[in-house]
Order: sequence, then structure tokens, then C-alpha cells
Amino acid sequence: MERPLKILFVLHSHICGGAEKHTVTLMRALKKQGHQVFFCGPSDSWLHEQLTASGILSIHTPLHGYCDFYSLILIIRTILKHQIDIVHGHMTRGALYAGFAGKLTGRKSVSTAHLMDSYKRFQHTDRIIAVSDAVKNMLIEKGHDHSRIRTILNGIDFPQIQDDQREEVRRELGLRSDDTALCMLSFPEFFKGHDLALAALKRLTDPRLKLIVIGRTEGVEHAKTLQELAISLGIAEQVMFLGHRDDVYRLLSGMDIFLMPSRREACSLAMIEAAASGLPVIASRVGGLPEILEEDVSGVFFEVGNAEELADKIRYLVDSLDLRVKLGRNARSAMRIKMDGATMTSRTLDLYRELCQNHRLQEAE
Repeated sequence: MERPLKILFVLHSHICGGAEKHTVTLMRALKKQGHQVFFCGPSDSWLHEQLTASGILSIHTPLHGYCDFYSLILIIRTILKHQIDIVHGHMTRGALYAGFAGKLTGRKSVSTAHLMDSYKRFQHTDRIIAVSDAVKNMLIEKGHDHSRIRTILNGIDFPQIQDDQREEVRRELGLRSDDTALCMLSFPEFFKGHDLALAALKRLTDPRLKLIVIGRTEGVEHAKTLQELAISLGIAEQVMFLGHRDDVYRLLSGMDIFLMPSRREACSLAMIEAAASGLPVIASRVGGLPEILEEDVSGVFFEVGNAEELADKIRYLVDSLDLRVKLGRNARSAMRIKMDGATMTSRTLDLYRELCQNHRLQEAE
């Protein structure tokens, strides 16, 4: 029987996003399997709160910029104190510090690339995990050695659907029985395409269509821009910005159609969560999104940036309840097969084991 591993995760973050949810899911799963997991990152963060609540040691590490020697020393001390086997950095900054700390302590290191426009500083780790083939191809195009990259798709803890929540959620949001609730799940940034959803809503001229936006708005300048855009388009009464919520799956149970109109996307956890909840998804044909859902089988796609086509796709699904049910059912089944958190954890653990074994063989030579 192989011994449990000690893994240190490094990530600079203060918010709740896809990379953060991914990290929490992976760390909790590894801990449940008997491995020891540790975290280095800012303590004034959603991640720190979640990990502390799960009984995982979180060491405050500010990670100021890319030349924070104090943080690097903290990571090195943590590696040596707890006899860490693998250092796993997430995003660009985490990759840099994990790579340097691994080299300075003789430990193997891994980094995870979560974005389609982030490729620098990943060369310092021994292996790179790409969350989709689209990300892997981008990294190769940017000069990274393909043999060092492994695609491991994002995974989630699969939700249980509770039918009794739907009406409760819709009452809370003031949705009527004949309203169709369109949903987006992400904090407002331009590349997420909220403006395209608003433009599509304007084109459809149907007051029964409501757009529910779940995601942090506090301190996000683009959120104000979108609210002003909704007012200028005359559709403000059809749009709700709920801000950050911890009851995402509960809220999704009250929705009808999920929108993912991103201008770029690697492997959207938000879309995976919506599909796993049984929602029909309309997504832009970009990045790793077509790797998650199959067109016209478990999802509907439109060309990036085309608000008119997005409006057509929304109308297409609004007019066919049977199609919505079919797409949602197929999407949920696909997520259970392709995007299960246990599969993501198992494949990541295989990579850790492979690196540790190679390290032991090199030491023996």
C-alpha cells in the first residue's frame, strides 16, 4: 500500500472563483483519502475561510507580486517543517512560487493553468496541469514543452437535485410562474460577456424573460457599468444582480436556462455546476467550453461576441420546454461521467505519484 502524501498548495487569491473552488474541492478530497494537505496564501480570503472550516492548515502567506522573498521563505519553511512531498501552485503567481520553492528544497512541483491568457512563469514547475485541451494547446503555442503538460479537466462534488427548492427560490426572487429565468454565474468582468446577455435580452423584447446574475459585485467596477447598461437599454427591471452567494446550487434549482457568453474561457466551473444541476446551457463556442458539452446534445453554442445569435438561441430554448428538459438531462449525465471531482482527484494524485517515483529513482542513481 502506497504511503499518504504531503502536498502544499500555493495560490494568491482573495475572492471566490473557479480556481479557488477547484483548489478547495481537490484539497478536501485528498484530505478525505488520508493525505496531508497544507495551504500557503493570504488569510484574508474566501479560500482561507473554507480550508480552515475543513480542518486544513492555512498559513498566511501574502505573496505580494512576483518578488516577495518573505513569502518564498515562508513557503520553504513550511515545506521543510512538514516534510512536504509535492508543491502545487495554482495560477501564475502560485506557479512561480511553487516552482522556485520546489527547486530550492529539492521537492517536485506542479502548477495548474486555469486561464486561456495565462502562460508565463509556469516553466519553473516540473509539470503543468491544463484544465482543458484548449489551455494545453495555448501553452504549447507559447513555447511550453508538451511532454510536461497534462490535461486534467475540472471536477466538482456532484449536487443532489432537490425539486422542492425550485418554487422557494423563485418566490424569494419574485419570479412568476410564466417567467423564464436566465442565469449567469460569475463576477462581472468584460470577458465574461454579461453585456452580450443584456444586449440579447434587449433584442428579445419579452418582459417575462429575467436575467439573474450570481457573482461578486462589491468592489467590481464593471458591475456598475453593467447596471448602467441595463438602465440605458430599458431592461433594468428584468435584471437582478444577486452578488456573491454561498447557496449557488440552491439558486440554480430555480433557474430555467444557463448562459455562458464568455469571450474567452478555459474550463468553466460555473458551467459545469449549472450542467450538473440539470440546466440547459447556451455557451459561446470558445476555449475549453466545447470540451465540456456536446453541441445540440447536452448544450447549445453560439459564435463568440454575437449577441444576435445568442438572442436566437435563447428564443429557441424558451419556445421548447421539451428540448430544455432533454438538454438539461443530457448535460447532467455528461457531467457525472466527465467532470466528477473524484476523477479529477484521482488523475491529479496519479501525477503526484509519478513525480515522486521519478524523484526516488533519480536519487537512487
